[in-house]
Amino acid sequence: MGENFKGFIKRSANSEVLMMLFLKVARKAIIGGFEKIKFDIHCADPKAYDWIKNIPPKYWADAYCSRSRYSHLTSNMAESFNAWILSAREKPIITMYEEIRVQLMTRFEEKSELVEYFRRAFETPFAPVPDDIELTNIYNQTVLPPRTTRLLGRPKTQRRIYRTKHSITRHFKCKQCGAERHNKGTCKEPIE
Repeated sequence: MGENFKGFIKRSANSEVLMMLFLKVARKAIIGGFEKIKFDIHCADPKAYDWIKNIPPKYWADAYCSRSRYSHLTSNMAESFNAWILSAREKPIITMYEEIRVQLMTRFEEKSELVEYFRRAFETPFAPVPDDIELTNIYNQTVLPPRTTRLLGRPKTQRRIYRTKHSITRHFKCKQCGAERHNKGTCKEPIE
């Protein structure tokens, strides 16, 4: 329905606005909102309104549909698969097929490794906790939070000091005389 409407309004000056309004009216779940947006379409383009009016809304609008239509409006599985094979889609057919095959085989291998990991993790049986544990002395005790002492004032910043095996020292080199351990501002040589 959406593609047919898009083809119908292609020559209209307000085609983008009409398409946006059509998608809104199709997905509107409340009849009052549906009628309001339908009126907006009538104001934007009366011919588009007449075209929509000729098709019963039970076939294309959520507001008049008796059951869930969401499985028909989107194809999430196909969209996520297309996003997953995005790099392969632009290639020639044989290369694309080979890349998709490799992606699928890699995915199946990862899943089988995960299943094997869980199988090994749960091979050893767990001993059930017995029901007859004596917990009577715990029930009437009050549990308090741990004691903390808060220091006054602003907290000190925790600085990380990295100590390396060899200390890294950087020597300054004067641009005036070329000597090390001082710079141009503290140079005692006369300016030439």
